[in-house]
Amino acid sequence: MTNRAYRTILPVLCALLAGGPLVSQEAGEGSAAIPVIESLTFRDKAFMDFLKDLEAAYRMTARREDFTPVFYEYTPSDKDDFISLNARFSTPASALATVNRIETADESLAGRTLLIPASPGLFAAEHPETALEYLIAQRYSNTGQKNLKKILVKNMIFWYNPLDTLSVEERSFFFDPSMKLPLKDVLVSSPFGDRQSPITGQWQRHNGVDLAAPEGTPVLACKGGAVEEAGSDDTLGNYVIIEHPGAVKSLYAHLSKIAVSRGDRVKTGAVIGEVGETGAATGPHLHFEIRINGQAQDPKGSVKGL
Repeated sequence: MTNRAYRTILPVLCALLAGGPLVSQEAGEGSAAIPVIESLTFRDKAFMDFLKDLEAAYRMTARREDFTPVFYEYTPSDKDDFISLNARFSTPASALATVNRIETADESLAGRTLLIPASPGLFAAEHPETALEYLIAQRYSNTGQKNLKKILVKNMIFWYNPLDTLSVEERSFFFDPSMKLPLKDVLVSSPFGDRQSPITGQWQRHNGVDLAAPEGTPVLACKGGAVEEAGSDDTLGNYVIIEHPGAVKSLYAHLSKIAVSRGDRVKTGAVIGEVGETGAATGPHLHFEIRINGQAQDPKGSVKGL
């Protein structure tokens, strides 16, 4: 590992202590800034230094040697996405995604300065906020965090494990941005778009799709996220709104039962309620909406199988 890289490990409050309390250490006077990679070419010295540091970290990990992860910075262009960056840097997806708190592989990264870890492993957020981080936190709560390094990077606290990677469930969530069906068996009884209201008989916009199902059928979260609302009104009856990454929300209405509360984090496929006929409904069914940037969209464009 390069001497320059060792000198630049701690410019933004980065500290490590295996199995013990977090120790903060600020960069001393005259310490260099985090190396910035300007271009992903062999003419870029920082990029070449990064590749050497990454190779050294892989060797030390294979020998089970203790080491301090080294970071570089890179700002993606409009042409960059997670998949291409991950391949170009040769850094494990688990490390690149978790230290930058990227929730899904389709998340826009253009113009955002990323930390590029020259090391394998996984950075588990001590205070999870995204659905992916909650999945990891749940796994760590079962396996424990013994002997992991506690690291503070840019005011974010992580548990670092150089030997860990995303689990099968976590990888599936991260790399598959598509949404899942909200019911196990789907029968569309009323599509998205203009229709004659079954309640008033007037033509009006139908902002979602109606899915016919027996009362009590489990309703599933189409994707992981945070429950923004769980309540009731005269039209929607009992309803749930889930906020997903990328300004996307899903709505589930006319429920007979709500199984979540506002602020809950839910995983893809989690049971959030049961089909009913509350509110303005003529029979048991699920009214299902997808909203992007506040605008209702045809769920067929986002959900496989509709």
